[in-house]
Amino acid sequence: MKRLVLITRRQESLSCFDTIRRSKSIDLEVRDDLDWKKIIRENGSMIYLDIGSLSPREIRKAIRTLESQDTLTYGIVDPEGRIDDPADLFHGGASDYIGPDLLNKRLSLSRINQAMNFYPYVEDEEEESGDLSWETIREGDEYPFYLLYAELDILPEWKTKSGSSFITGLLKTFESHMNRVFLPLGGQLWMKSDYGGLYLFPYSEGSSDIIPACMRLILNRVLISMEVFSYGTLLPYHFSLDTGTTVYRKKGNTGTLISEAVNFIFHLGQQYTQPGQFVISRRAAEHIPVGLADCFVPCGNYHDQDILRMKVPR
Repeated sequence: MKRLVLITRRQESLSCFDTIRRSKSIDLEVRDDLDWKKIIRENGSMIYLDIGSLSPREIRKAIRTLESQDTLTYGIVDPEGRIDDPADLFHGGASDYIGPDLLNKRLSLSRINQAMNFYPYVEDEEEESGDLSWETIREGDEYPFYLLYAELDILPEWKTKSGSSFITGLLKTFESHMNRVFLPLGGQLWMKSDYGGLYLFPYSEGSSDIIPACMRLILNRVLISMEVFSYGTLLPYHFSLDTGTTVYRKKGNTGTLISEAVNFIFHLGQQYTQPGQFVISRRAAEHIPVGLADCFVPCGNYHDQDILRMKVPR
């Protein structure tokens, strides 16, 4: 039987885990959050920490402690939505995030099982996963990739009032910022378009860091416009993500490339995706990190592929 520890003293959080408490496959133990430091350092179980009763300082300290435990699988229960960027938790090793909306429901057993298996401890870190990397990709061979189309939404008044030099400056800064975000994730700007381009990432199994990275870019658009671009205007842009196979050729040598995957992502990004949106194909949706699936809703079908759109707060 799997062991699960819920660290809380809030009845609301206990009710959310009612289904798990009745499960015969998971042993749920409820502990007081006053003992969170001691419990976090225990091994052999998954921990959900309710931060609702913790001070901001305690929350920061608790998350740092959780992230430092290499063998621990954990989730965060956030009744009041105090975590500004839940996606960041997953980069630190979290397996789940239970926000205010989910606390109004009863968690399913399948969700908990998914979370318990999402970030397993791998004892032999040098064991090969079989995932692709740029070191193993050779020109002229076909490989699976993540294909991300990123584009500025050029406003008509920019063309008529600001001129081409203004737009050129925007595009240069946009490309530079996208490279800062996507290069550390293994992406490269492979093909350029008039106002953006196609980023290529070697394919890997499991959840993808590309998705929360794009979500942050959409949600933080106002801050990015102020801090990065400095043009005194709110910059609109959109992203489209798919997975597919294509022959790889070096950047600048793709003029005669014929690829259904490349054609699809360009059409999805240029003809289907609306300004300010982040959309993903059903294929790419299989790689949404646990806890973020509820952030996407179906928005139609394009070329026989179901498309999902990220929900954006109004």
